[in-house]
Amino acid sequence: MLRDLRFACRALMRSPVFILAAVLTLAFGIGATTSVFSLLNAVQFGVPRFTDSESLVDIHEASATRLCAGCAVGTSSPGYHDWREQAHSFVAMSPYLEDRFVLSGDHEAERVSGAYTGADLFPLLGVTPLLGRGMVADDDRVGAVPVVLVSHGLWQRRFGSDSTLPGRIIKVNGMPHTIIGVMPAKFKFPEKADLWVPFEGASHSTDRSDRSIGVAARLKPGIALTEANAEMRGIAAGLATEYPAEQKEWTAEVALLRSSMAGDTGDYFWVLLGGVSLVLLATCASLAGLFLARATGRRKEMALRAALGASRGRLVRQMLTESVVVSLLGGTGGLLLSWWATDLAAAGFREEAPYWVTFGVDGRVLAFCFGVSILTGLVFGAGPALRASRPDLNASLKEGGTTTTPGRTRQRFRSTLVVVEFALALVLLNGAGLMIKTFLRVAQPPSGFDMKHLLLGEVEFIGSHYADTTEVLRATARILQRLNAAPGVHASGSNAQFIAGFGATDQKILVEGLGAVPENASPRFSFAVTPGYFQVFGLKLMMGRDFESRDDAGSAPVAIVNHEMARRLWPGESGLGKRLKLGNQASTRPWVTVVGIVSNEEGESGPGREAAPYAYVPLSQSPDRPIHFMVRTAGDPMAMAPSLRSAVREVDPDLPVEEVRSAEASHIQRYWHVRLYAVFFFGFAVFALLLAAIGIYGIVAQTVSQRTHEIGIRVALGAERLRVLRLIVGDGARLAGLGLLIGLAGALTLTRLMSSMLFNTSPVDLRVLIPVAVLLFVVALVASWLPARRALRVDPIQALRTE
Repeated sequence: MLRDLRFACRALMRSPVFILAAVLTLAFGIGATTSVFSLLNAVQFGVPRFTDSESLVDIHEASATRLCAGCAVGTSSPGYHDWREQAHSFVAMSPYLEDRFVLSGDHEAERVSGAYTGADLFPLLGVTPLLGRGMVADDDRVGAVPVVLVSHGLWQRRFGSDSTLPGRIIKVNGMPHTIIGVMPAKFKFPEKADLWVPFEGASHSTDRSDRSIGVAARLKPGIALTEANAEMRGIAAGLATEYPAEQKEWTAEVALLRSSMAGDTGDYFWVLLGGVSLVLLATCASLAGLFLARATGRRKEMALRAALGASRGRLVRQMLTESVVVSLLGGTGGLLLSWWATDLAAAGFREEAPYWVTFGVDGRVLAFCFGVSILTGLVFGAGPALRASRPDLNASLKEGGTTTTPGRTRQRFRSTLVVVEFALALVLLNGAGLMIKTFLRVAQPPSGFDMKHLLLGEVEFIGSHYADTTEVLRATARILQRLNAAPGVHASGSNAQFIAGFGATDQKILVEGLGAVPENASPRFSFAVTPGYFQVFGLKLMMGRDFESRDDAGSAPVAIVNHEMARRLWPGESGLGKRLKLGNQASTRPWVTVVGIVSNEEGESGPGREAAPYAYVPLSQSPDRPIHFMVRTAGDPMAMAPSLRSAVREVDPDLPVEEVRSAEASHIQRYWHVRLYAVFFFGFAVFALLLAAIGIYGIVAQTVSQRTHEIGIRVALGAERLRVLRLIVGDGARLAGLGLLIGLAGALTLTRLMSSMLFNTSPVDLRVLIPVAVLLFVVALVASWLPARRALRVDPIQALRTE
């Protein structure tokens, strides 16, 4: 093997241009594949392994009828206590509830992610604080002194890595808490937590339908996952009998904790990995053509070695060693490219990732890159090696000897590779076209309202002071008063309130005088808004009146609906004066009277879809939190951001403002991942197109060189040059056409797998597929025309002497 390696290096050094071209091609193909795998590795395989991870499990509730297929939720507070009392398969069980907390009292107020946790959660996971102590049972009880644990990142950022931090008092949701410890670096369980407070000391809903609590547990030694699942399903069946109203149709399931944490976050990257694998296949096809051409020039060498006793296996091994060496060089370049591409892609992640997601190149990525490099070298080197290892000794050893049959065989092999390249290019270009079309469609500002000059911000109003929603209304009014006092500024507030449910719990509103609400006429949300909301948002009042200050808690409940909702509910009528309940019969919401009709907005349904039904009520009649503030200005909306923060701070210094950005930026940010996938696919497709063009250029150029004598005879006998040109270009066109036909089937298959990534875009879109196919065919014609045009410039007399 070492001798083969030394010989391979010497042989390759004699062809520096060939090596450079092959290594650069491989660097992109392997680099792109490694980059996508590194992203997949971060989101799918980076889940931390706690102490004895195989016995750590997540317990949750699921329903085949009340949820979407494959979905699961947590459990309720009563449900957790029932599980803890009745289950015997676990050494320990601990609850946690993710939430957002307001941290204040020492610096400017801010909202941070956190969790209510049981005192035994951290011992269960095998994690101990870096500083101070963890929670104990005495902390996790009603009436205990409020305590809090902070993350390593929060300790560094907000407290300057102060080693004396344990014992300090800070405000959490407006209440003083004693900091008892700092957790280790890179720990933020369950996903993004920066602080932890005791679970039992906080008030939680006792409604069994509120399934928001997560439960982690550790299996007893000798208990299998299947046994634990069987026990929990039995407990769930008993609870369904005892509490049929809340527990009927629900069951309990047990899964490994690390599997539950990973979830389906890597699904999109699996699709991307499939796409980039096609790029790697196209790279292999291109390199196979290069190595086949190189092997053609080494026929005499291979024949001589065979004549001296080298076996076919020995020749194949030598050729494969050369291809693997080239592939490893390309893999090294690809690894460097992957390092850069991963950092670039990670910078595009606009949303905070779970704490275990660390983008970069680790040991798993290095092993993947090495394995892919070896495999790639074997794949593209196998065909040329097998063909070169069967030389025609008599023809090859004769100086100037020729042979026609092997040449035709090699030509067919190279033609097959070109067909494969064009098929793969069609698949990738079609996928890229669909992703680009998707991004352009969703990035287009929704119609129906004006996004320009609009600033957004959110205030949660967390804390005991705002337990009474009357205080939320008062604070909101004072903030809006300060904002509207500025010249040329109009501000409003709103709160989105969910109406519909999930699965079998999906519900419709009630409409007086209608026995059944028409399909798709019931809104999924209602919006509680302040007076002036429609003016700020840019919607037009079409009929009736706007909300006024007199529409308060003491007045008759009213509502405004958009034109689309009125059209669907009362076709041919105005809808004014009609009464409806924004909920089902069991809802405690009041009946409201429609006093106005406003223009439509597209909202979450996205551009290109028909307008959705929307209903609006006065915030003073349906107060809730958080409040989404909107500020319309005459200039740059971000110039009002300091004023928004100042207005909130003047009303309550313990209230932070979040998500402060322009409406346009907020809309674009929602679809950052679509742009990321579109950029990846476009890069893959351009590279595959380049490889296909080079491949068909090479095959036609080789054909022209072999048919120079024939071309000379045809021209000498009076053949028109245009006819000869069509003859030569036709060879390339036939190869491209065959590749496109094969690629069509592949494109239809891949895009169906991509359907979850396409928003309001059909996976079979002829407006994308046909232009892509035409583009590829035109590229094939141009790539074929260039060598054919050069051949027609040869003097016929000189061409006849070529033989």
